[in-house]
Amino acid sequence: MPHTKVRIARASEPLSPTEFRGVIKARGWSMVNLAAHWGVSPVWLSNIASDPSRADKWNRALAKLPHLRRREHRELSEERIANTKAKMETAASEGHYGPAEPSQELIAPPAASAPTTLPSRGMRHHDYATPGSEFVATCDIGEFGAEGDYFHIVATKSLLDSGELVEHYLIENEAGAQEWFGPQYLDEEFAQTGRVR
Repeated sequence: MPHTKVRIARASEPLSPTEFRGVIKARGWSMVNLAAHWGVSPVWLSNIASDPSRADKWNRALAKLPHLRRREHRELSEERIANTKAKMETAASEGHYGPAEPSQELIAPPAASAPTTLPSRGMRHHDYATPGSEFVATCDIGEFGAEGDYFHIVATKSLLDSGELVEHYLIENEAGAQEWFGPQYLDEEFAQTGRVR
């Protein structure tokens, strides 16, 4: 397999966000696997990658990142997914998450001035995941998009799921296709860029 030539930054010349992501990909890593390897969340790694003035330690860590073969990448992905499933099952057994499929009882979101006692888990992205918010995929999302693709939220809706209010997000890809995602998928598959369209 031919290796792609990628520029590695010196302390005086930091990598651009595109170059930073290019090094990750050229070395056979995905953003989500590298985040797990470095012990940070995919959102945190996406923020690091997107920041051209990131701390130099991240550029140095990237320079020392080993090349992965496809088999190694697959094994890392399987291990990460198994660990994530185990954590989610533990959280579900402890009552932190509701069932995967929400009920279809659509309700209006609470008025901004109204006092509320809503559980925070299902509405945790309510203040910033709004129509127009831009996100980047931290992993492949099947036919809907690939890691590194950009998306934006078109609409939100609040559903009642086992007595808990849970916000869902209609996300559009660059080709114009749209799909609904719950907050757990926003956590696992997307990172906010901080931009609004």
